[in-house]
Amino acid sequence: MAFASLAEATRQQPNLRRSEAEPGLAEVGKPVRLLREMNISVTAAWTQYLTPPFIMLYTDPTADVDVSHSMHEHRVVEPLYQAYWSRLTEACCAKGGLVLDGGANFGYYALLAAKHGCRVVAWEPVPAFRAFLRAAAALNNLSHMLHVRPTALSAEDGADISITVPSRGIWGTASVDGGNIDPSIPSSYEKINLRTETMDAVLGRAWPLGAARVKRGATLRDGWWLHLG
Repeated sequence: MAFASLAEATRQQPNLRRSEAEPGLAEVGKPVRLLREMNISVTAAWTQYLTPPFIMLYTDPTADVDVSHSMHEHRVVEPLYQAYWSRLTEACCAKGGLVLDGGANFGYYALLAAKHGCRVVAWEPVPAFRAFLRAAAALNNLSHMLHVRPTALSAEDGADISITVPSRGIWGTASVDGGNIDPSIPSSYEKINLRTETMDAVLGRAWPLGAARVKRGATLRDGWWLHLG
């Protein structure tokens, strides 16, 4: 079920004590107000088929037929991939690991990793996606586990790029110059101009990369892949 309010979502999980839910509610207001100022609807629901579950925020499933539709209809996103991702992050987090999420989207995988106990650095250049992620992190009391970067991750530091963001269809196809967007889906678009940054420039020596897992999103620059053993 979806909830009439974000506060109601925290009350419907029997394993979440009220004292655990309340601290995050004070932090959720600002990103939700930002989304409403953008005329973007916000729905909260608990995930299903996941251990541990978490509160996921998403938008109108008729506007975003990918993540939001999956959450609205099934309360899970990409069940086979997320099962694989959950196994990877669970093992990584047991060792005090770090997850690097390049292109966090609504934040499903960043939140899942944080719930497993991993620290997460999430790159997300689209303001609406960052707002969804920050609000959900607050509702789940995970804000201290996530560091959200408002830039695009790339192999090149300081490059000027343009991200094209659709308002209908598959929101997750927001990409450099709209390269991943399906042109057959009628939509208006937002252009976001920003600069890229490299992983090395952000992390430096402050994070133990040997314990990291990496997820790559559609907003990354083409032509590179990172493998950590």
